[in-house]
Amino acid sequence: MDKSSPSSLPTLGPFLEQPSYLSDPEAAGACPCHARVARCRTMLADMARQSRTTLVHLSELADQALRVDWQGKAAQAYQAQVRAMDALCQDQRVQAGRTLNLIDQESRP
Repeated sequence: MDKSSPSSLPTLGPFLEQPSYLSDPEAAGACPCHARVARCRTMLADMARQSRTTLVHLSELADQALRVDWQGKAAQAYQAQVRAMDALCQDQRVQAGRTLNLIDQESRP
């Protein structure tokens, strides 16, 4: 192998050139990652709560739509679509709740 040719491996990026917080646990308090993770966790929790609230409102609208006095094949087709949409909303609401539970578990010491 010719040692004079440049390596095909990439050079170290600026992130890898920073001091290691693993080798100096005292420096971990200065790590900007902790604050960023906390902000991301808060943002995700807010979005999951907003999504869950929106899905609750959609289910309420679906319930109102199903109470309309309407008969016939068109009414049956419409009601089937509303029920299918509501089932999806309920499933997504459960998923948003699970997401919030995971976020809460991760934020506990």
